[in-house]
Amino acid sequence: MINIAIRHWAGSSLALVVVDIAPVPYGHGFGDIFQALQAVDLDGINGRTEAESSLAVYLDDRELRQYLLQNLVRNGDSWVWRINLDVLIKELDAVVDFPLTSTGQVYPGPTLFTYGTESDYVQASHQPTIHSLFPYARMRAISGAGHWVYSDQPAAFMAALKAFLAAIAN
Repeated sequence: MINIAIRHWAGSSLALVVVDIAPVPYGHGFGDIFQALQAVDLDGINGRTEAESSLAVYLDDRELRQYLLQNLVRNGDSWVWRINLDVLIKELDAVVDFPLTSTGQVYPGPTLFTYGTESDYVQASHQPTIHSLFPYARMRAISGAGHWVYSDQPAAFMAALKAFLAAIAN
């Protein structure tokens, strides 16, 4: 999930871009991913190729492994995960939850919800909730994209983002 808050350069209003997620609680299927990341012997690897081999024991999807390896960085003479894996694992239930409140609070600014047509994260049944919390929400489906919309269809994602920014600039 990527959320981008954008300060409107011509005024003081904010805009929000939400990528392939809805304001609803989700289950998760990250167990295999976390198990794979934890299994990488960061002290014993010499590079990304060895880390990918370790991930491949748990994860068949090469693209997913490559995506995860973007978080593997050098820190001096050792390899570390850029993400705080322990905290993500510990707090995962909070990350996938969305605390619906009855306070009537809404986000009053322009909002773009982009989502992949091949993803299950934004459903038609979520739209009433989206519009109740984000009354100025615009929905933009990106054809042929899964959950990682910006990676699967970068040109279409950028076109949707540029169109949204142009619309709110006027």
